[in-house]
Amino acid sequence: EREVVEVVRRPLEDPVDVGPLSLPLADQLTIAFWFKADDFDVPDARFLSKAFGDQTEEHYWMVSTFDGSKLRFRLKAGGSTDTLISPDVLTPGIWTHVAASYDGNSMVLYRDGIEVARMAKSGPIASAPTVSGLSGRPFRMMAPVPRTRAAAL
Repeated sequence: EREVVEVVRRPLEDPVDVGPLSLPLADQLTIAFWFKADDFDVPDARFLSKAFGDQTEEHYWMVSTFDGSKLRFRLKAGGSTDTLISPDVLTPGIWTHVAASYDGNSMVLYRDGIEVARMAKSGPIASAPTVSGLSGRPFRMMAPVPRTRAAAL
């Protein structure tokens, strides 16, 4: 069964805290959302993140920008945290659909329905029920319904 978490976000610059979001023990995950950013001036801005710090191993999962305007997906599974970065650049002022997916064998990033990056990764997704799902390091954007799913696309 799929668990869906929805966060409605209006245009603002403050972080959205979805609380101690915890997915059921699973080996699949999809985080998908639409957004329109005014700019990409905040380096490494988070769309949605479950982490207890800024270092790679301190993340359970995250979708963010990297180096200004590239997409980044981070996931702790199989005992380690890995990072996938898309080579293409995001454009400010344009509605964009993003999906970060893990099917137990691969981490994949999609932009507007097109696969833009993939890497091999396996193992169960790490869980930390008390760690908050916080979109820290925000930037000014509109994102009406970010979703997380305990299933791959």
